Amino acid sequence: MARVILTPLETKIVDILLTTNKRIGSPVVLRIAGGWVRDKLLGRESDDIDIAIDKMTGQQFALHVKEYMVENQMHMTNISTVKINPEKSKHLETATCKIFGLDIDFVNLRTESYNEDSRNPEVEFGTPLEDALRRDITINALFYNLHSQEVEDFSGHGLQDLKDKIVRTPLPPHQTFLDDPLRVLRVIRFATRLGYQMLPEIVESGKQQEIQKAFEKKISRERVGVEIEKTLSGNDPKRALDILMEIGWFELVFTPPEHLDLDLALVKRSFATLDLLLQSPFYKEITWNTTIGPKNQCYLYLASLLLVLRKEKVKVKNKDFPVSKHIILNALKLSNADADTVHALINNIEQTISIVNLENLDRKRAGWHIRDLGERPLGSKWDLAVLMALVYELQPFYQPDGFHTDAIQVQKKYKQFIQHIFSLDLQDVYAMKPLLNGQEIATLLGIKPGPKVGQMLPLILDWQLGHPAGTKQELQEWLSHHH
Repeated sequence: MARVILTPLETKIVDILLTTNKRIGSPVVLRIAGGWVRDKLLGRESDDIDIAIDKMTGQQFALHVKEYMVENQMHMTNISTVKINPEKSKHLETATCKIFGLDIDFVNLRTESYNEDSRNPEVEFGTPLEDALRRDITINALFYNLHSQEVEDFSGHGLQDLKDKIVRTPLPPHQTFLDDPLRVLRVIRFATRLGYQMLPEIVESGKQQEIQKAFEKKISRERVGVEIEKTLSGNDPKRALDILMEIGWFELVFTPPEHLDLDLALVKRSFATLDLLLQSPFYKEITWNTTIGPKNQCYLYLASLLLVLRKEKVKVKNKDFPVSKHIILNALKLSNADADTVHALINNIEQTISIVNLENLDRKRAGWHIRDLGERPLGSKWDLAVLMALVYELQPFYQPDGFHTDAIQVQKKYKQFIQHIFSLDLQDVYAMKPLLNGQEIATLLGIKPGPKVGQMLPLILDWQLGHPAGTKQELQEWLSHHH
């Protein structure tokens, strides 16, 4: 029998919930649902607990818990109500709070019925079976019964699928996906995050035009962006992108402008090259300055997808606008900062390649290029832009089982470039400030503050790059003598 082992903190919270339940005139059945159960059975900790209640709304039960804890001088944060919001996959009002630092959501068991034309389901109180069957995959449809302390598998497949490392929908995939086509992306995310296999019928269902049309019709771009961001921040972005291409969803998700003839083979080579590079220890010799955490990983994979489109423009309000930013902002509805970052990673590739290939790179030229790369929003992440230039140069040498031996010379060249930047102490030059401020420049040169002072700043920075040990006094003498 599958067994869940609670931490001391979780045991304390469960005791509070069960004690609260006994105080209610008509007790309910309390279960922990979904991801927490899956993670526990996989031996992973989770700080996000969803409490499913059979005969009471989440808000009502949460208020009972609050009352009990206050009476017993225990702290519980204020209860927030997450309203129904289909844009964020919230189809039922949820009460949420923190108890002893853990996020707790309270919601009633439910059943959902979908209208063919609407993304908003009709939601009613449901049985545990109905609640399990409405979920995306069987391993997310498990319950932990707080009363019996047992795992309940109402779909009949969840526990075995967890053991066999299989991703399966509780209902036939066509019905599951037609009800909420975003589940196609969720299935891919969980399969690649956990390293599980998807059943063939899931892949075949995703290829069906009826499902793809339902996706276009029902699913908001905000929901798409959330799923893609989580997927590209996960354990196996390449496999996820390969699946999207296999089922014909790549352009459905990223919606490149119609006037562009996108070469998907080039796109695939680009993200496969990045993936192969990140699997090797060599990339750390390029990105010594930046940790490739989940967020930066997402940026890099988005940049690799858009590498082939880096020079393309689209008209926005009669002005040329980078296609890369347009896709991030419109197809995925990510933030301006996200769009700016991804665009910056691929916007200076040709310049970076030319700088890296210079045999005698002097400090001034190197410094100015790092400053260009480190302009907002990259800052200290300028090395990720160098990494993307390396990805571009390595593409011809990509092979599924490893780079061609000729790639060694390209990698060596980039390693030497980074070492050269370090030896010149330019790794933080993006943040270098002028030794003189505007007022000091105006006073020294006998001019009024304004545009002329601004014209002096690049000259001052250029002097500082050429005189890394130069002092403020030496700069003043040079400036007064030459200008």
